[in-house]
Amino acid sequence: MSKTMSCIEVPNMSELSSLVRMVTEALGASLIVYFVYGKFTHKTTKRPNIKKNAIPTKTVGVMCEMRSITDAPSDPEIVPKLMKDQAVQVVEDSQHEQQQFKQAAQEDREIEEKAIQDFFQLSAKGIENSESMAENTPTTTDDSTQTDSEPSLIQSQCDLDHFRDLVRTLEVQLKQYKLDIIKEKSKSELIRHEMRSQGEILELKMNQAQEDRNEALVDLQRMQNESLVHRDTFQTTLRALKAGLDEKDNQVQELEDSNAMLRKDLVDLMTQFQSEKSKMEKKLVQYLDKIDDLNESNGGKNQIIARLEHEIDENKAHVEKRRKEKKKLIKENQALRTELEQIYRDHQRNKKMSRIMRHIENID
Repeated sequence: MSKTMSCIEVPNMSELSSLVRMVTEALGASLIVYFVYGKFTHKTTKRPNIKKNAIPTKTVGVMCEMRSITDAPSDPEIVPKLMKDQAVQVVEDSQHEQQQFKQAAQEDREIEEKAIQDFFQLSAKGIENSESMAENTPTTTDDSTQTDSEPSLIQSQCDLDHFRDLVRTLEVQLKQYKLDIIKEKSKSELIRHEMRSQGEILELKMNQAQEDRNEALVDLQRMQNESLVHRDTFQTTLRALKAGLDEKDNQVQELEDSNAMLRKDLVDLMTQFQSEKSKMEKKLVQYLDKIDDLNESNGGKNQIIARLEHEIDENKAHVEKRRKEKKKLIKENQALRTELEQIYRDHQRNKKMSRIMRHIENID
């Protein structure tokens, strides 16, 4: 887990929550906030005495620790855009801070040069005063001259002491300026290093987002290929089922044609049987009439009667045979009708299946 520390200054507490939310949404990172009370500048590092659990009412410094998280948004279209905007914002902030540090360093250099110039001016002034006092000092050793030069010597000594104090003060100020410049340079280097680290982190995040995007594209292409394969397989299955249904329809049509022929043959047989039956009944009536006539006319002609009776028995046997054939034909007719009804039901079911499959094919 990468960790980045940064310190910013917030004018008031009302802007703190919006700032934390904006940084969290933009960077996709967890934000840990540490409050630093008081106002800190490059001139002072004193911390005010603050009671425990006190609420700051003035300027508040916020130390932010940003930890990268693993559940950042991995959308291949959103993450690179966020990373790009974040990188641009970080670069702009870094350039702005570098300009500020350059301006501060320029001001410090100007202050240092001014202090050095003041120091040299004061040094030159002190040297000139010393030389003028040395030139104005008389070479005689009489008492009156020595008495007159004593106040000027005392004044020169005081000026020299004041000059030395001023030089020491300027040296202390110069050292302080140098220390401030070193602090600002170290702070600038620290922030530059921090910006470089943030840039590397952003580059890693962008690379990871690009890898996630490539993986998502590969998965999408694979799913599309699988969908095409499944669609082709489904179409092939539908075509095979349609061919099977067409074959079944042809078989049903052939069975219907054969059933129609059988029904026609059965009707012909029934018609022929009825005609033959009527003929035999007519012949039987004729024979009975002949028998009656013969009995009336020839009561003693037993041979003729026996012959006629024999013919009648034969005719009866023939009629009985025809009756059995009729029953057999009726049974066959019933069996054929049952088979025809079963075939008709199968045909209706096949038609329904065919309509369903055509409807499915039209939907595809």
